[in-house]
Amino acid sequence: MLLNFAIVQAKRSIFEYIVSFYNYKRIHSTINYHSPLEFEKLYYARYIAKEHLRNTTRSS
Repeated sequence: MLLNFAIVQAKRSIFEYIVSFYNYKRIHSTINYHSPLEFEKLYYARYIAKEHLRNTTRSS
C-alpha cells in the first residue's frame, strides 16, 4: 500500500515537471525553434498588432 502511494506520487511529480516546466521551456523545431511559451507570446503580439492595424484602417 505504501509502495503504491510512493509510485503514484512519483508519477504525479514527473507529470507536473513535464507539463509545468519542460514542455514550456524546451524549444520545438515545428514552431521555429521557440519554446511553446515564447511562440504563444509572439502569436498573441502579432494578433494584437494585426487587430490594431485592422481597426485603424477601418476608421480612416
